[in-house]
Amino acid sequence: MKAIRHIALLGIPTVLCATLAACGGGGGGGGSSPSSFSIGGSASGFTGVLQLLDNGSDSLSLSQPGTFTFAKKVASGSPYAVSVGMYPPAQYCSIANGSGTAKANVSNVGVSCAPGTLKTLYTFGSTTQAPVGVLDGDLTLGADGNYYGTTSQGGAKGEGTLFKMTPAGQVTVLYSFGMAANDGTNPYGRPVYGPKGNLYGVTASGGSNGLGTLYEVDPATGQETVLVDFNGTADGSNPIGSPLLGSNGKLYGTTEGGGQLGEGVLYDYDLATNTFTALHDFAGGNLPAANQDLGQPHRSLMQATNGLIYGTTLRGGADGIGGVYQWAPGSGATNGYQVVASFTGATGQPAHPVGGLVQSSNGELYGVSLSGGTGNHGTIYSVNLTNNTISTLYDFTGGQDGEAPNGTPCIGSDGNLYVVAGQGGLSGATTGTGTVDEVSTAGVLQRVVYTFPATGQGSTGQQLQSPVAGLIVGANGFLYGLAATGGGSTGGGGIYQID
Repeated sequence: MKAIRHIALLGIPTVLCATLAACGGGGGGGGSSPSSFSIGGSASGFTGVLQLLDNGSDSLSLSQPGTFTFAKKVASGSPYAVSVGMYPPAQYCSIANGSGTAKANVSNVGVSCAPGTLKTLYTFGSTTQAPVGVLDGDLTLGADGNYYGTTSQGGAKGEGTLFKMTPAGQVTVLYSFGMAANDGTNPYGRPVYGPKGNLYGVTASGGSNGLGTLYEVDPATGQETVLVDFNGTADGSNPIGSPLLGSNGKLYGTTEGGGQLGEGVLYDYDLATNTFTALHDFAGGNLPAANQDLGQPHRSLMQATNGLIYGTTLRGGADGIGGVYQWAPGSGATNGYQVVASFTGATGQPAHPVGGLVQSSNGELYGVSLSGGTGNHGTIYSVNLTNNTISTLYDFTGGQDGEAPNGTPCIGSDGNLYVVAGQGGLSGATTGTGTVDEVSTAGVLQRVVYTFPATGQGSTGQQLQSPVAGLIVGANGFLYGLAATGGGSTGGGGIYQID
């Protein structure tokens, strides 16, 4: 009897629950549970426009901090995921309680925004031993965890330096250029970290001919060796693009001038045999229009996943405003070169590419052009390797996003492109001295990560200004770059980190 009585009592709550549900308990009307729920929360700390997305499609734009609710409800039991579609200018936003399963109305999604942060790691000084002045060049992350770079001036002879920076921001000059009669001067671009830990790079001038060098430096001893002393004709002159260490162990590089037609040379240097080979003499405008070649190769080369090496030229091509070319390693010095595409100069299209190329996981290459685009403020462009076509991915406006992009785009851990614009951007009520922008591979400006302050805002002696070249991703996931001015009493620029 006791067991039977116990079972009967257990049944009572079930009956009561059913009765309550019939009376509207639990929020349902007419005896049924809600079929969908609203998703919302609050956003704080931003100025400008913040765009939010739910499940990647439902879009909501906010012009001021406060509460928000997406217009589209989510079906009961279905997932929701709130993300940032577009960040406010020069701000970063984090999201709390942004995803889950819709079982009731959601009102606790928290979006918190704050200005982008830039940390000055090192400012270039004016003493005879310190690095001074950056014309152009990225940093290199070595296999040893340190960062390496060059400055065009400073050092013991005032002709430029090769330096090392530890992750903590401590800088050491490894070599001062101009130390010997035939030494190179004014290094250009970033050094390349070789397989044995040595560093390789180029100088735009110096050498016995005054036309630049290809050098090697042992960072452990500071010993420098001039590998190539450019002579102007057979092997070109004035290299300004960082060399590339190919998968075959050879160095590949270009000179901006010289060669048989004066438009530059593509070369390789075999580290195993210490052999220099001129692979292609660029012709630029020295050929009939039907056979127009590119001219004045610019900046770094890169090797794509297909094994081919790609580079850009500032000029030449069918319309004289540059293009993209490729080289097939191992194909010999006569048949490995091919023009991938020339820039057309059409309205809205890129012109005068600067910097190197980078390849995304989607297989396409990305670069920047100094000019071109609808307002002639510069572009980010893509290169489709399937059909060898160039397309404008993003058109700079000259407003908050800046203008005149330079350097090589950087691909972050999120798959987006991080690009330096060398001019513009809005810094308070005035125009800044450049920006760092985040753009998706779909061509959408995600945010202006940072705007460098304008001259006259009390920043010349403190904050860095005028970013040059591209960014790299550090081992800690932060972005690192170089600025040409500001940063101290000398105003000589420095090294920065963006979180």
